[in-house]
Amino acid sequence: MATTIQYLLRMISNEMKMKADRLLEPYGITQEQAQILRFIFEHEDKAITQNDFLETFQLKGATVSSTLTSLKKKKLIEHYVDEEDTRKKLVGLSRTAYKEVRDIIEILNKVESAIFDGIPEADRAALKSILMTMHDNLQELDEM
Repeated sequence: MATTIQYLLRMISNEMKMKADRLLEPYGITQEQAQILRFIFEHEDKAITQNDFLETFQLKGATVSSTLTSLKKKKLIEHYVDEEDTRKKLVGLSRTAYKEVRDIIEILNKVESAIFDGIPEADRAALKSILMTMHDNLQELDEM
């Protein structure tokens, strides 16, 4: 069994996704869709466009478009026109989605909490710092 850092990160990521997807089944959404909903919820005071999702989640345009279409069909989000720039199409939670989205965010939090069970806060903070540095290091590869 491979025990490289890359392997371990991938296995943890895959396991988190599978657990979250299973817990989100009653809502008919995936972990990726739940993350989009969390982003909208946490940034509802700002004008959110499709480009915000492209940049934040580093997804392709078609993936974001498909995800938003699916969430709109489930009546979890709405599109509306920016009053200051009518060319902009903004995204927000639907009026009826707030309770459901809070429950969905709680599921995401539950999965993340589970992986840190028994790990002291100082170690969590150190891990986060290390992972952020690793991410930055990978970004620098693009500049080479």
